[in-house]
Amino acid sequence: MAGEIIKKLRETEGQLAEGRSTEAASRAIEVSPATYHRWKSEYGGMNKDALKRAVADLARGKAILKEIAEEQC
Repeated sequence: MAGEIIKKLRETEGQLAEGRSTEAASRAIEVSPATYHRWKSEYGGMNKDALKRAVADLARGKAILKEIAEEQC
């Protein structure tokens, strides 16, 4: 998911560099301008290493929650 967001952010940045408006560039990636700005603030500065760490952290969190849920059953 995060990888797809990064890809869409790069695509949007390219369109903005070509002179398109934020609204038009957001529509091109099928999100609202608000979603684009939220994604940009959350993921915009991430490089590959930071993205990999974020995904690994999410995977660890998911595994922990799954383990806790299984213990509860």
